[in-house]
Amino acid sequence: MLERHRALALVLTLLVISLFNVEATVAVRADGQEVIGRSVTIPIKVILVGFDQNQIVPTDMIAASSGTPLPASIPAFDFDTGNNTGVIYRPAYSFSFAPPNFKNNFENYLKSIAQTKTGNDTWFIQYAEDPQNPDYTDQNPVSIKYVVYDANSVENWLWSHSADLGGTLTNGWTIIISYLPDLPSVSFSDVHNFLLSNGKTTLSTTPHYYGLSATDKDLGYQSRYRDFMNAWGGTTGCGSSI
Repeated sequence: MLERHRALALVLTLLVISLFNVEATVAVRADGQEVIGRSVTIPIKVILVGFDQNQIVPTDMIAASSGTPLPASIPAFDFDTGNNTGVIYRPAYSFSFAPPNFKNNFENYLKSIAQTKTGNDTWFIQYAEDPQNPDYTDQNPVSIKYVVYDANSVENWLWSHSADLGGTLTNGWTIIISYLPDLPSVSFSDVHNFLLSNGKTTLSTTPHYYGLSATDKDLGYQSRYRDFMNAWGGTTGCGSSI
């Protein structure tokens, strides 16, 4: 009987702990109705590669406005209806800086698998009047030269070298944000001139991306524009942005 009381007390304790970890929230659906939901904490480890820790304050990256890269909260939506599910994910960030030798090793690896290609880049759009309907404007990707790194290979390399970064989270996400100016990169002036000329000005610098190559086994179909990602998070829970 005593053991039964102990087990019951343990269950009640766990329930109380769970109540403290899940906060009630108010979410708004697409139709404007308020829904009582819950707040779920997600641990996220952010590792900065190639940044000078004396010149950057990592917490400034957390969204105080829409211009910052890391969101302070993420509402969950039903994509079929557009309704908010009532669940708000709240990232709990921790930050660290990679050692300089890791940056060098990472850059050398990327250079070893780099592929130079020419193709229609969806980041560089030329606007034109639709020939079938003058009331519409077409957005046509422009063909440019670019460098691409296989996303799955990069993820596997980062995963196999994660011990050099202090390891990854076992219950959460690890995001690696890299500043690698020694890689081929498109310049601000190139982007500016391209936009001003509506795509008529040729790029003099070369952008780089992550890419994926996947083919449908039944139909042999390959999705377009899979070479133009600036970030990638696959199956290991270890995401990277360059």
